[in-house]
Amino acid sequence: MLSSRQHLIVAVTAISLAACGGSQVLTQTNAAPASLAAPDIAPIPACKGQKSTKQYASIGAKPLSTKGGILCVPRFGGWGGSMNYPGASSSSMG
Repeated sequence: MLSSRQHLIVAVTAISLAACGGSQVLTQTNAAPASLAAPDIAPIPACKGQKSTKQYASIGAKPLSTKGGILCVPRFGGWGGSMNYPGASSSSMG
């Protein structure tokens, strides 16, 4: 189980990545159930290995690739999805 500090780090990281994702972030934020708001849209799938409770959903710590990739955001309360993140690039300061 993650400590409170680890939960905070994961949350800040996810929020930071989401802020950098711009239009690449795929979410569903409708307050109404998906079947009422948009019956032709499939519900958001859960992440692989996702654990959900009444208060939160988690997938545990997952390593990020320096080459970039896709980050799964656990489905919870009608919100979730995935987003692409860029690869790391080095810069020299001179």
